[in-house]
Amino acid sequence: MNDGKSQTWFYYGSKVATQYDIDYIGKCDTDTLLHLDKYFEFVADNLPPSPYNRNILSGLFADKWWWGHDLHGEEQYHSTEKAIRAKYGGALHLYAQGQWYLMSPDLAAAAAKAARDTETSKLYLEHHEDHDVSTMAFVGAEKPVHVIIIGQFERFWTHGVKMSIKLEKFNKMWWKEMDRHRENVKKLFGDAYGNSSTSDKR
Repeated sequence: MNDGKSQTWFYYGSKVATQYDIDYIGKCDTDTLLHLDKYFEFVADNLPPSPYNRNILSGLFADKWWWGHDLHGEEQYHSTEKAIRAKYGGALHLYAQGQWYLMSPDLAAAAAKAARDTETSKLYLEHHEDHDVSTMAFVGAEKPVHVIIIGQFERFWTHGVKMSIKLEKFNKMWWKEMDRHRENVKKLFGDAYGNSSTSDKR
């Protein structure tokens, strides 16, 4: 999890996005169930398309400022904080949680570039994937980062669905969500586009 998986994904995503004119690159945990209709509403209301999608990072944010202290010990923590403040003007612990977040392609490329700068990254790495990727985006960006914060009650996904419940229950939740999408499609486009049932797949 913490050996460069997400950095590699965003690097790859930035290349594919440029090639195919894709506006955003996202990632989510394997135990996240995305509610697609609500997601597309969020996109329409909040995410500017190309060419206005510049330096954007969006997700459910956390600020775990104490991690450096727990990881490095008090003496090194204060030394690290001093080095970060000298270079960037403040501690860098605000990050988009991995349950779901996205970046614009230019910011994803900037994060990937910062990931390769191992000397600088030593100043802020906490060896926690999501924290480090967000910080790489902040450090690598050549212009201000536009952060779109999604509130806890504005999420368009359910998180922890595999970890907290049995697989059988998750399976029922999944097909219930598929049926909900099928009903939405029928409302939008008529019965011809949503008439097959998922019940037999349960």
